[in-house]
Amino acid sequence: MDAAAGLVWPPVIARGGLCGAVLCSLPVGLAALLLGGTKGLAGWYLADLVVCAYFVTSLICDSLATRWMDARGLVMVLGGYVLRAIVIGVVLWQLVAHQVLTGEVLTRWFGWTTLSLVIGWLAGAVWSVSRTRTFTYNQPAGISEENQ
Repeated sequence: MDAAAGLVWPPVIARGGLCGAVLCSLPVGLAALLLGGTKGLAGWYLADLVVCAYFVTSLICDSLATRWMDARGLVMVLGGYVLRAIVIGVVLWQLVAHQVLTGEVLTRWFGWTTLSLVIGWLAGAVWSVSRTRTFTYNQPAGISEENQ
């Protein structure tokens, strides 16, 4: 990865992903309040906390990994994914075990909010990164575009 791209991408992904997540999550939160009452709003809020914590830690790990342009960066990205998946599994298990995430209304709006946040974050991140004009990889020396 190009060093300049490694420094530019994390704030671009953060802004785009956050804007996309908020744009997709707010209508779901309004629907949760109107259709599910306080239980629906609680499910929306709980999903906001869990999913946003996942994406923020993902962004931190990935931005650190882009600074290391060798195998350490790849190990950090892959290890970070595995660790975050385990932590999210444990957090969800604890929420269910302690009866925080119970009831049809709460879990329904938790699921819809999670889906909207993931779609919004990914769409916002892809949209914002596609608008930057940074190279992902360095062009190897001596190779021109005609020879590729």
